Amino acid sequence: MANEKIGVMTFERLPNEIVLECLEYLNALDIFYSFNQLNNRFDQLIRTIPLHINGEFASKSIFDQFCLRMLLDPTIKHQISSINLSGDPTCYQIRSFLSFVSLDELPSLRSITLTRLEKSDASKFISILPNLSNLRYLHLIEPTSDVKWGSTFLPISNSIESLLPALFHFRSLTHLTLSNCSCFDLSHLLEYAPMLNYVNCHQLSFHSRWSYWFSNFNNHKAVYLKKMSLTGFFAPFEYIEILTKQTPNLTNLTISSVVNTDIVDADRWQSLITSSLSRLKVFKFSFEFLFYDNDVSNIIDKYDHFQNDFWLKEHRWYTEYSYEEDRAKIYTVPLGAFSFILSTQLTAGGYSNTLPKISNKFDNINILTIYHPDVPNKSKYYFPNVKELKLNFCDVEQNQNVPILTGSQHVQSLKSIVNLSHVTYLEVVHNPELDIVHLLINMFQEARQLSRLCINSHHISVLLESSPLYKHLKTLRRLCIASYPTCFTNVAVMKKFCRIFSGLEYLSCGVKETNHSLVLLRQLRNLSLLVIEFEIYENRIDSITLENELREMNALFRIEHNVTARGNGIVSHRTYLRLFFEHLNPVLFQWTFLFASVDPDTVNNIGLLPSEYNFQLGKSPSERNLSEFHWLIIRSFLYVTINALLKSFSTFLSSILSIQWRTRLIIYLHSFYFKQQRFYHMLHHSTSSDEKQTVDNPDERITQDVDSLCRSLSTITPLLLVSPFTIAFYIYRVWKVTGYYGPLGIVVYFFLWTGINRICISAVSRTIFRQNIFEVFHLYDHLTTLELVQKIGETIFVIGYLIFCFNQLNDTASDVAIIASNTHRVQSFIECMKNNSVDRFETQIEEDVLHHDEVLLIRNLSYTLPNNEQMMLMNNLNLTLYPQQRLLITGGSGVGKTSLFRVLHSLWPTKSNGLFSYKPDQAYLLPQRPYFTNCSLYDELRYPHVDRYIGQTQIEQLLNEWKLSHVLNCVQGDVYQCSKQLWQDLLSSGEIQRLSFIRLLLRLTSNEPPRVNLIFLDEITSSVDVRTEMSIYSCLIDQNLTMISIGHHESLRQYHQLELELFENGNYIIRNI
Repeated sequence: MANEKIGVMTFERLPNEIVLECLEYLNALDIFYSFNQLNNRFDQLIRTIPLHINGEFASKSIFDQFCLRMLLDPTIKHQISSINLSGDPTCYQIRSFLSFVSLDELPSLRSITLTRLEKSDASKFISILPNLSNLRYLHLIEPTSDVKWGSTFLPISNSIESLLPALFHFRSLTHLTLSNCSCFDLSHLLEYAPMLNYVNCHQLSFHSRWSYWFSNFNNHKAVYLKKMSLTGFFAPFEYIEILTKQTPNLTNLTISSVVNTDIVDADRWQSLITSSLSRLKVFKFSFEFLFYDNDVSNIIDKYDHFQNDFWLKEHRWYTEYSYEEDRAKIYTVPLGAFSFILSTQLTAGGYSNTLPKISNKFDNINILTIYHPDVPNKSKYYFPNVKELKLNFCDVEQNQNVPILTGSQHVQSLKSIVNLSHVTYLEVVHNPELDIVHLLINMFQEARQLSRLCINSHHISVLLESSPLYKHLKTLRRLCIASYPTCFTNVAVMKKFCRIFSGLEYLSCGVKETNHSLVLLRQLRNLSLLVIEFEIYENRIDSITLENELREMNALFRIEHNVTARGNGIVSHRTYLRLFFEHLNPVLFQWTFLFASVDPDTVNNIGLLPSEYNFQLGKSPSERNLSEFHWLIIRSFLYVTINALLKSFSTFLSSILSIQWRTRLIIYLHSFYFKQQRFYHMLHHSTSSDEKQTVDNPDERITQDVDSLCRSLSTITPLLLVSPFTIAFYIYRVWKVTGYYGPLGIVVYFFLWTGINRICISAVSRTIFRQNIFEVFHLYDHLTTLELVQKIGETIFVIGYLIFCFNQLNDTASDVAIIASNTHRVQSFIECMKNNSVDRFETQIEEDVLHHDEVLLIRNLSYTLPNNEQMMLMNNLNLTLYPQQRLLITGGSGVGKTSLFRVLHSLWPTKSNGLFSYKPDQAYLLPQRPYFTNCSLYDELRYPHVDRYIGQTQIEQLLNEWKLSHVLNCVQGDVYQCSKQLWQDLLSSGEIQRLSFIRLLLRLTSNEPPRVNLIFLDEITSSVDVRTEMSIYSCLIDQNLTMISIGHHESLRQYHQLELELFENGNYIIRNI
């Protein structure tokens, strides 16, 4: 502990210049997690440096905390210089980040790295791209084929054409990385981004457009391009010859090709480098090709052409060759690739002994796949920097030439070719006969950083029975289990698995039943992501039931269905479930219990202090010991101080516990309350006679009742947990002093306090008193006066404190009553919400009955007031609307115009067997009184599609166009700043209606599917002038929409084609205008 304190002090004494230089090497997420609000100095320092956000392997909670901090402190946005985010299911960082901030709000952003960009995020990202004027580095990366998480992501090659116009807007881009693209697209990228200095394409494909590109080659020169890496080259050699005409100043070229004999031509490469790449200094390649009939001479012949003076003396480009079965490879050393496959059939050769020895041939290899560690020619291989190790032992037992090793022998053999100290990921596949237990035990001992593991499902049962592995398995953070067949046969096995793998943050596996996924969710306390695959051959799982259960648990999730065919003709229906959640930290509860349990012991020591003082002060002067008295004073001070601190900490932790419980409960109630229109039914049907469908004051139940419940519960929970132990301890202490009559009398006294006559209690008390007097003559004859005084003081305290404990427990009855009352109100609220699901309405939107040329279909629709079935509002309405038709609904007040909209949106039920049909996801309702709160203008305009991105420039343009630019003054010109008052209080009704119309325009102009083609307008111009009304409806007509409007103004008729006039008693007329 002392060393740690010295380290902290030394770091704080460093000058600001050195501290700033150190911080620039750290991840922004870690910087703010560690130093934010530490002290004023660090608060200022971390807000002056460029921030680099790297989401790789970042904790979801830390990532979300940083995003929230960035939202609360907008100045952080100006510091962000680079971002590295992933869209894969290990948190969906791209989507989460963009929900907090738009990339064009980061003025200092120079580098973007996005892995697994989903289709839903791609269009948003491409639309933002032209606004990033300072961007220099762009890396769009797809996952490799062996990634185990699985999802539907954007194929980068399919979006290059849409990316090119965006690149044209910031021609200063200098670094670009793409997962894959075509030859045609790469050539055009060099034209659209002429300032490129570095290009990396992980896979360069070749297709039918090659001939067109070849004949229409654009001789544009990328004169700034210095470094190019084509790590997956599938094009013919002619393409390289043409491409190099665009890159005359290239100094560094890395290229790898698979199964392409045409490109393994040393003479042709020498001619190309001499004529077109005269400035090339670094050339790294790996050429793989096929050879037949074990004709090694053909390999040596190709290799020898790379051994002349041009390669070895002029450029010092040294090469080796290797071959196995029907494949051969010629490559430069050291290797430029990041991955390598080492098999038992691999034979290496070449590299003359007369050339200088190269010891770092495999330094760049981070991902290594080994088919057997006991490979021939071990001395030629050593991999010092491997981070991901994959052991693929599928055919070891079938190969008679390869020795079978035990698990420990495997690791010992691996150590001779791999530096295991850097390994963080281990994958062990195939070979069920492998000694997995001893392999992992030895691997954990050698690979201290190992935290990610991928194994087969049949390995799990073995690991669960191996107790020596338990301590190592608890350290794992990520686990991927081959999902077929599932390793979880029953719930008992799953619970044991959760106990052993208790540290998991990410888990991917397969289960048989839906309830098994819920067991994993509840038992694994540290999980941030759970990916589950259900594999059922006949019918898909009942995902609706599963979704309802997950919503009850307040979990964020995604369910994806995938249908695949196996070789035997069986069709496999796979359902993937992804869960994102954060459990309540049990450490907080444990500390609360610890402080509450230690407190009675300190109280006991404090209570005995008076008797010790009496004993010390009662001694004669000759017997007094000053050192003992001083020690008593010191102990008194320590006990009182510790007791005060314990009580303070216990109260503090109980308050935090109350806040966490309250947060989780309120989030759960909110997520339930604002779904399926429950809040509408509970607020507007409050006069219903059905008590199961109504409750009083829903808002009060969510806020005040939950607050009171959590406060009371957090107050008495430690007391109820600790009281039995405290009472048992003091019963023992009283028994030692008074015998069994003392505890018995106190217990009887406590339990009979409210139920037995006081006379009986008095009799019991007198009996106990007489018994104690009688025992005094026998129990304390051997004690001196001083000792007797001390004993009396101790007895008074322990008896008194035991009675106090019982009374304290009795006093909790009032708190329990409060908890019971609040629990009843909250539970009745939850039951009411369940009963108010829209499922209880018979009305359903029948989309299947629509013809392709119909937008809205209504047949025999009748309805009344929900609470007064005698008041008919509509009687057998029949109506059909086609694309671009515009209907105006008119009528007197109270005839049911707005009620029709409520019925069409399933807010009110219908009578008889009437039906209506339209596509809800393509419809939009603009109410007369729009819903606006006090949140930011940005969020108000995105509602109800809060995950949609809107640029600030676009918002400002629309506000100016509709004469609402002054609205920005309410938030000091910042659309992301929350309003201090409700927007209804700040703006007039006409301004609110115009702002609501801007919300509709943003939805109509959005490129996100599905496109709106039907809009319901409920008196949206009732508070604006005629000119504004004309502008609004003219704008809507230009959108070629189908419109249904409610209005009283005669001026509205000119914008519509049909009129539906409503009368009392449910009568109506439909006519042309």
